[in-house]
Amino acid sequence: MGSAIHELLRYVSPVYHMARTATRDVELSDKKIASGERVAMMYGAGNRDPEVFEDPHRLDLSRANASSHLTFGIGIHHCLGSRLAGMQLRAILSTFLAAYPRFEVVAPPVYLASNFVAAIKSLPLRLYR
Repeated sequence: MGSAIHELLRYVSPVYHMARTATRDVELSDKKIASGERVAMMYGAGNRDPEVFEDPHRLDLSRANASSHLTFGIGIHHCLGSRLAGMQLRAILSTFLAAYPRFEVVAPPVYLASNFVAAIKSLPLRLYR
């Protein structure tokens, strides 16, 4: 369940981006960023980096390095609630799969319209016990 949860978080990237302001001039991958300039980290792009994740657009619940995802940020900007979110996801998925070990998606998901978060408003399922 542990690597599966990390892989789901990597694959979905619930938060699209986080913006920061450069505090000094810096060069990053041949790009110059001036002090005061706004930059955004696109979590989904980082979580699909082919230099980090083999076949990054494929959902692989047993991916060995799934915990390398950037879903909760990195370094001093790592989300304080990341452990709680992981525990909640584990509890939800464990409870759901215990009650319904077999299920079928019967229609595409309906997504929340947002420029900041990825969220599913509804996902029609057929549940089997």
